[in-house]
Amino acid sequence: MEREWIFPNVLDSEVIGRLRQETNLPPSLLAILYNRGLTKKERIEEFLEPKLSHLKNPLLLPDCERAILRIKEAIDKREKILVYGDYDVDGITGTALLVRILRKIYPSVSFYLPSREKEGYGLSTTGLLFARSHGFSLIIAVDCGTTDFSSLSLAKRLGIDVIVCDHHQPRWEKGREKLPPSYALVNPKRKGMGEEDFLSGCGVAFKVIWAFLSQFGYDKTPLLENLDLVALGTICDIVPLTGENRIIARIGLTRLRRTKNLGINYLCAVSGIKKETLNSYHIGYILGPRLNACGRISDAGKAVRLLLTEEVEEAKRLAQELNEHNKERQALEKVILKEAEEMIEKEGLKERPIIVLGKPNWHEGVIGIVAQKLRDAFFCPVIILTLRDGLWKGSGRSIPGFSLYDALLENSSLLLRFGGHKYACGLTLTSENFPRLVSGLERYAEKVITSEMRKKRLVIDAEISLSEITPELLNLLRKFEPFGLENPMPLFATRGLEVVGVPRIIGKEHLKFTVRENKQKTFECLAFGRHDLILRLVPGKEGHIDIAYTFDEDNFFGKKRIKLFCEDLKIYD
Repeated sequence: MEREWIFPNVLDSEVIGRLRQETNLPPSLLAILYNRGLTKKERIEEFLEPKLSHLKNPLLLPDCERAILRIKEAIDKREKILVYGDYDVDGITGTALLVRILRKIYPSVSFYLPSREKEGYGLSTTGLLFARSHGFSLIIAVDCGTTDFSSLSLAKRLGIDVIVCDHHQPRWEKGREKLPPSYALVNPKRKGMGEEDFLSGCGVAFKVIWAFLSQFGYDKTPLLENLDLVALGTICDIVPLTGENRIIARIGLTRLRRTKNLGINYLCAVSGIKKETLNSYHIGYILGPRLNACGRISDAGKAVRLLLTEEVEEAKRLAQELNEHNKERQALEKVILKEAEEMIEKEGLKERPIIVLGKPNWHEGVIGIVAQKLRDAFFCPVIILTLRDGLWKGSGRSIPGFSLYDALLENSSLLLRFGGHKYACGLTLTSENFPRLVSGLERYAEKVITSEMRKKRLVIDAEISLSEITPELLNLLRKFEPFGLENPMPLFATRGLEVVGVPRIIGKEHLKFTVRENKQKTFECLAFGRHDLILRLVPGKEGHIDIAYTFDEDNFFGKKRIKLFCEDLKIYD
């Protein structure tokens, strides 16, 4: 599908001129900041140099004060505390963070992560019975709990208080927010909170424990030392990397690059990453999938133990196990993706406004990743389900402008349970309701999704000359890290370039070529997966090609040089 290039808004020359004087930043960088809504010197400085002091008081979060008072009471009364986390990276890191910090104050702290296959998402009956049988009277739930009404009612009957640290969308009924019967529900998406407060689950846990340490005079140094965990959880989860998330992720990323956490160090080693050069790509696409893999294939508790261990041999062993689980996950994903693509083609689903697809015994642990890949391929919302023990369980991914949570809410009478947010969801339903759900979701999507929403667009941050690309500009761009939702890596465009030298294919499908502007500056370009264009590139033809790209430094036999990475290109034959 050909992508439409969207160029930046017309800039206010007066504002840019003022900012140039106040900040001494290059025009291309100011153009990006301007188009991301940063038009004042103070906000630009906070964006480029975020500080923990810029974070809001954690006690502003709903029920935060009630939560920390209950934690203090549990410690004073020598109660046993159980941290109950979700089985993805956000829940894993949030669990590890709370256990690490609380154990430095009080030893009777344990953790529990449910089995994705046997217990499913959220607070399970099995988990609550485990807590009761082992004498836990306080549970702190991380990255789950907001919609677990029946489980929280059971916890109440069992005499267990549950503090929920979550960021998923609360339920609404008849225009009113419906809250579960938890002891405290610390969730920034509760009524009255702004979108700038949409933290990850790990981010919520971080703010709760920060409030606890501050309120009762405990040393906060261990919390600062474990910001690497918060960065992992925040970058890997689907939350906007703006506002408080950006502050936490940016400072935590700096911490990650010099982390002393044995588990993270050995996971970097087994993944072939130099931690000193870690960036958001390494976290989201290399470390994150390995931490997630054990929860998808095996036991998510392995990832928590990896992040908690102080034993070298255990860290080595667990890091290797997670790496092997990731290979298993990749193999399963490949098989299911191929089967799903064949079903979509056979059933003529690719033109539908939403793709809802299911098959018995697809592995529940990888259907979310398959949904994401199909979403990217067909650029529409996708929900993939698997049938096991008479129930369909599914996971979905969406496109901008379409809320999966709202779509499921509209069809909630057909579901046994569901949860999530705009971009991702999980759901469970009976076999008899499956065809009705498909019809209901398609009707809803037909009303909401427009032809414009289905267009693949490439948003260009700045149109520049090749002469503007310098090591100094690259160093300034690195201050935009970490990249993610609502803070993408800046994308540049340069038009009217000449191809010089002979283009060639590297690997099996990647295109490598060199461009020149006005017979002057040349740069090497790499276009992943675009080998099909090689015969259309004509060397020596001026104005032959426009490119949309990012750029980074490449080390070639010890010599550093800047290389362009093409997101798209337009060739004029």
